[in-house]
Amino acid sequence: MPIRDRIPSDPSAIGIAELSLLASDPVLMRRFLDLSGYETDQIRAEAEKRPFFVALIDFILAHSRP
Repeated sequence: MPIRDRIPSDPSAIGIAELSLLASDPVLMRRFLDLSGYETDQIRAEAEKRPFFVALIDFILAHSRP
């Protein structure tokens, strides 16, 4: 199966996948919360909003490892 068929094309699905990736790394999650100003108890409500995912993807791109 080509990689393009395995990558979600729905922006919400991409955001959820990125959030799952971040949640699997407690150190990185803490760094995201510290830099973004979000609190742990806000994540569920904020995850329904586009600006949250923009901030999340921006953070992941800035912290990606080669």
